[in-house]
Amino acid sequence: MTLLQAVSAPLLALAEYAVPGAAIALVQDGRLVLAEGFGVRDLATGAPTTAGTVFPLASVSKTFTAAMLAALVDRRKLGWEQPMLSLRPGFRLHDADAGQWLNARDLLSHRAGFRDRPAHSTIGFSSPVSWRRRPAASPSPSSAAI
Repeated sequence: MTLLQAVSAPLLALAEYAVPGAAIALVQDGRLVLAEGFGVRDLATGAPTTAGTVFPLASVSKTFTAAMLAALVDRRKLGWEQPMLSLRPGFRLHDADAGQWLNARDLLSHRAGFRDRPAHSTIGFSSPVSWRRRPAASPSPSSAAI
């Protein structure tokens, strides 16, 4: 597949689905070969989408987390039923007994007993933090704690 072919399909999809902007990164043989923004990130101001534009991922991050854990299980770096405490000795829950046995399967299937707290309660989709371009010198954003 050529670079043009790799980029043209997402760009056609932007037009077809009326998406105002997107950022694309292509990695080949472990090297970043393209990082580019297309369209706009703010309809009101017309600010362009760049390679550094931060987008809200919403529930898509759950898929990334599950895939990462599955890859670690496949590489035998952890087990689905392995207690988190064995991986992170400092890991604690309010209920010490529950924290002793909590594992990756519990976390992914939402049976860990955490109170409902939507991820967007601290940074909502309407928040400027969700759409602001990260300064070049700042570290990568960390994922929110549960």
